Amino acid sequence: MNKEETISNVYYEEEHGFGSRLDTFKRAHAINPEITTKDVADWFDRKVENKKREPGFNSFVAHKPREEYQVDLMFLKDPIVPKKVMKGHQQKGRYAPIVEKEKTEYDPLPDASKPLMVFCDVFSRRIWIVPMEDSKSKTIINALQQGFNEMGGKPEILYSDQEGGLRSREAQDYLDKNKIKMIFTRHHAAFVERQIRTVKDMILKRVERWADRQPPNWGEWRSPAFLAKICNLRNEGRENATTQMKPQEAEEPENQDRVLTRLEVERKTNRPLERISVGDYVQYYGPKKKPFAKEFASVWAKPVTKVEAKVRVGRQDLYRLENQPGELYLRAEIRKVRHP
Repeated sequence: MNKEETISNVYYEEEHGFGSRLDTFKRAHAINPEITTKDVADWFDRKVENKKREPGFNSFVAHKPREEYQVDLMFLKDPIVPKKVMKGHQQKGRYAPIVEKEKTEYDPLPDASKPLMVFCDVFSRRIWIVPMEDSKSKTIINALQQGFNEMGGKPEILYSDQEGGLRSREAQDYLDKNKIKMIFTRHHAAFVERQIRTVKDMILKRVERWADRQPPNWGEWRSPAFLAKICNLRNEGRENATTQMKPQEAEEPENQDRVLTRLEVERKTNRPLERISVGDYVQYYGPKKKPFAKEFASVWAKPVTKVEAKVRVGRQDLYRLENQPGELYLRAEIRKVRHP
């Protein structure tokens, strides 16, 4: 038997198989001393599903304002609107009667199921929020136009997760017409998602106090005026922890070198990534898992494919794969494997 067959027989052996890489190596090495840990690791990469993402994180650093915006949709479905209800209450005692008592329960805000589009400038950390009635392509385009205007102009690159409205033909035509390059990630748009957590907290803390109003007017939370106050407070009134400046100050030409220095200092580069070239065999970050499949489904798509081309978008390299010709993948979304 060759090395491949030996490792396969050891791993798939019914009574003692299906072990870790180390256990498989020890047992395979005892049969064939020429088998190394690298042989076992290469076999595992090609034959055994990897249920975890690669550890670590590498940051992207923009070099100027409006070089890259990240966008994502936000929903605010937290139960916060109080309402009085009558609930049956069993008194103590075996035959005690059930009496009704008034209790307070909480409902979501009005129009909580309608999305809001959140923008974040990766360089300055400027944000803006646009309320939307739905996530159809026409609504998405209108939100982009309004957001770009409020952010101070169109970006060179727009970065987002796999939002269907942004992937529509109409949205792509709009971006192409305005010479905006689009990057879709299969992970998360980290910068804007961090801003969404902060914005949600700012909104909820203010809305909670509306219960004392007469009338409360809960629907005001989605009004452009209220959302503009939240955004202006972030953009003009508070320093960002990373840049140590308010976003409005970070955009000033005389401050941009200092901001870039701060971003480089805070950059995270703790994920080791092997160099990938055209023609290399890779696996790509797969589709979302089905419910309850987290521990049993691989995060990497099963078929092994070749890198067809490397495409430069701004200062980032993206990869086109042979069996996914219409998609571009970030480096963190593919991993190199040996010939299948």
